[in-house]
Amino acid sequence: MSISRRNFLRKTTMTGISAVATFSFANTVFGQSFGQKKNYRPEIFEVPAEAYNTVLEQISMKMFADFVNTDFVVNHPEHGRISVYLKEVEDLRPQAFKFNSKAGIECFNLIFVSQNNVELGQGTYMMEHAKLGSFELFIVPGIARRYGRNYCATINRLFP
Repeated sequence: MSISRRNFLRKTTMTGISAVATFSFANTVFGQSFGQKKNYRPEIFEVPAEAYNTVLEQISMKMFADFVNTDFVVNHPEHGRISVYLKEVEDLRPQAFKFNSKAGIECFNLIFVSQNNVELGQGTYMMEHAKLGSFELFIVPGIARRYGRNYCATINRLFP
Protein backbone atom coordinates (compact mmCIF):
# COMPACT_ATOMS: atom_id res chain seq x y z
CA MET A 1 0.00 0.00 0.00
CA SER A 2 1.44 3.30 -1.05
CA ILE A 3 0.55 6.58 0.57
CA SER A 4 0.89 9.90 -1.16
CA ARG A 5 2.81 12.78 0.28
CA ARG A 6 -0.39 14.86 0.42
CA ASN A 7 -2.25 12.18 2.45
CA PHE A 8 0.75 11.72 4.75
CA LEU A 9 0.97 15.47 5.49
CA ARG A 10 -2.78 15.74 6.01
CA LYS A 11 -2.90 12.80 8.47
CA THR A 12 0.16 13.87 10.47
CA THR A 13 -1.06 17.48 10.67
CA MET A 14 -4.48 16.37 11.91
CA THR A 15 -2.86 14.02 14.43
CA GLY A 16 -0.68 16.83 15.75
CA ILE A 17 -3.59 19.26 16.00
CA SER A 18 -5.75 16.71 17.78
CA ALA A 19 -2.94 15.92 20.24
CA VAL A 20 -2.50 19.61 21.08
CA ALA A 21 -6.26 20.11 21.39
CA THR A 22 -6.57 17.07 23.66
CA PHE A 23 -3.68 18.25 25.83
CA SER A 24 -5.17 21.76 26.14
CA PHE A 25 -8.59 20.34 26.91
CA ALA A 26 -7.16 18.00 29.59
CA ASN A 27 -5.36 20.90 31.27
CA THR A 28 -8.55 22.94 31.30
CA VAL A 29 -10.53 20.05 32.78
CA PHE A 30 -7.95 19.43 35.53
CA GLY A 31 -7.55 23.13 36.36
CA GLN A 32 -4.07 23.52 34.93
CA SER A 33 -2.96 26.67 33.16
CA PHE A 34 0.13 27.75 31.30
CA GLY A 35 1.93 31.02 31.84
CA GLN A 36 0.12 31.89 35.04
CA LYS A 37 1.59 31.77 38.51
CA LYS A 38 0.34 28.83 40.52
CA ASN A 39 -1.44 29.47 43.78
CA TYR A 40 1.27 29.42 46.40
CA ARG A 41 -0.08 29.14 49.90
CA PRO A 42 2.75 29.62 52.41
CA GLU A 43 0.36 29.21 55.34
CA ILE A 44 0.23 25.49 54.54
CA PHE A 45 3.95 25.14 55.23
CA GLU A 46 4.36 27.55 58.12
CA VAL A 47 5.64 26.09 61.36
CA PRO A 48 3.68 27.39 64.37
CA ALA A 49 5.63 29.90 66.46
CA GLU A 50 5.20 27.87 69.66
CA ALA A 51 7.11 24.99 68.03
CA TYR A 52 10.28 27.13 68.09
CA ASN A 53 10.03 27.67 71.85
CA THR A 54 10.29 24.03 72.94
CA VAL A 55 13.33 22.45 74.57
CA LEU A 56 13.58 19.92 71.75
CA GLU A 57 13.97 22.73 69.19
CA GLN A 58 17.10 23.90 70.99
CA ILE A 59 18.70 20.42 71.06
CA SER A 60 20.79 19.58 68.00
CA MET A 61 22.02 16.31 66.52
CA LYS A 62 25.50 17.02 67.89
CA MET A 63 24.13 17.49 71.40
CA PHE A 64 22.33 14.14 71.20
CA ALA A 65 25.50 12.51 69.79
CA ASP A 66 27.37 13.63 72.90
CA PHE A 67 24.92 11.62 75.03
CA VAL A 68 25.08 8.25 73.25
CA ASN A 69 25.08 5.42 75.83
CA THR A 70 23.58 7.64 78.53
CA ASP A 71 20.30 7.06 80.34
CA PHE A 72 17.00 8.76 79.54
CA VAL A 73 13.75 8.33 81.44
CA VAL A 74 10.43 7.87 79.66
CA ASN A 75 7.37 8.89 81.67
CA HIS A 76 4.68 6.36 80.76
CA PRO A 77 1.13 7.22 81.84
CA GLU A 78 0.42 3.67 83.12
CA HIS A 79 3.81 2.17 83.95
CA GLY A 80 5.51 5.21 85.42
CA ARG A 81 9.19 5.96 84.82
CA ILE A 82 10.94 3.62 82.39
CA SER A 83 14.68 3.78 81.89
CA VAL A 84 16.07 3.68 78.33
CA TYR A 85 19.48 4.51 76.93
CA LEU A 86 20.43 6.26 73.71
CA LYS A 87 22.12 3.63 71.56
CA GLU A 88 22.76 5.58 68.37
CA VAL A 89 22.26 8.89 66.58
CA GLU A 90 21.92 8.26 62.85
CA ASP A 91 22.40 11.14 60.37
CA LEU A 92 19.65 11.02 57.71
CA ARG A 93 20.46 14.19 55.79
CA PRO A 94 20.59 13.84 52.01
CA GLN A 95 24.04 14.28 50.50
CA ALA A 96 23.15 17.80 49.32
CA PHE A 97 22.56 18.91 52.92
CA LYS A 98 25.57 17.21 54.53
CA PHE A 99 27.94 20.02 53.57
CA ASN A 100 25.51 22.83 54.39
CA SER A 101 26.86 24.66 57.40
CA LYS A 102 23.58 26.50 58.00
CA ALA A 103 22.43 25.88 61.56
CA GLY A 104 19.19 23.98 61.96
CA ILE A 105 19.39 22.03 58.71
CA GLU A 106 19.41 18.51 60.09
CA CYS A 107 17.55 15.23 59.97
CA PHE A 108 18.44 12.35 62.26
CA ASN A 109 17.18 9.22 64.00
CA LEU A 110 17.54 8.61 67.70
CA ILE A 111 17.68 4.92 68.55
CA PHE A 112 16.79 4.18 72.17
CA VAL A 113 16.95 0.78 73.85
CA SER A 114 14.76 -0.38 76.72
CA GLN A 115 15.79 -3.45 78.66
CA ASN A 116 12.52 -3.30 80.58
CA ASN A 117 9.77 -5.81 79.77
CA VAL A 118 7.23 -3.01 79.35
CA GLU A 119 6.49 -2.32 75.70
CA LEU A 120 5.99 1.32 74.84
CA GLY A 121 3.44 1.92 72.11
CA GLN A 122 3.87 4.45 69.36
CA GLY A 123 3.19 7.89 70.77
CA THR A 124 4.47 11.06 72.37
CA TYR A 125 6.19 10.65 75.74
CA MET A 126 7.79 13.03 78.17
CA MET A 127 11.52 12.27 78.16
CA GLU A 128 14.00 13.33 80.83
CA HIS A 129 17.78 13.50 80.75
CA ALA A 130 20.15 14.77 83.44
CA LYS A 131 21.86 17.29 81.11
CA LEU A 132 19.25 17.93 78.38
CA GLY A 133 16.26 18.39 80.68
CA SER A 134 12.67 17.39 79.96
CA PHE A 135 11.07 17.37 76.53
CA GLU A 136 8.31 15.59 74.65
CA LEU A 137 9.35 13.11 71.97
CA PHE A 138 7.34 10.99 69.53
CA ILE A 139 8.78 7.47 69.54
CA VAL A 140 8.00 4.39 67.49
CA PRO A 141 8.66 0.82 68.65
CA GLY A 142 11.33 -1.04 66.72
CA ILE A 143 12.80 -4.51 66.72
CA ALA A 144 13.05 -6.59 69.88
CA ARG A 145 16.65 -7.78 70.22
CA ARG A 146 18.24 -9.99 72.85
CA TYR A 147 19.70 -6.90 74.54
CA GLY A 148 16.29 -5.14 74.64
CA ARG A 149 13.70 -3.46 72.44
CA ASN A 150 14.69 -0.63 70.11
CA TYR A 151 12.66 2.56 69.86
CA CYS A 152 13.14 5.21 67.20
CA ALA A 153 12.49 8.95 67.09
CA THR A 154 13.07 10.97 63.92
CA ILE A 155 13.93 14.67 64.05
CA ASN A 156 13.56 16.41 60.68
CA ARG A 157 14.56 20.06 60.35
CA LEU A 158 15.29 20.23 56.62
CA PHE A 159 12.48 22.71 55.94
CA PRO A 160 12.47 25.70 55.73
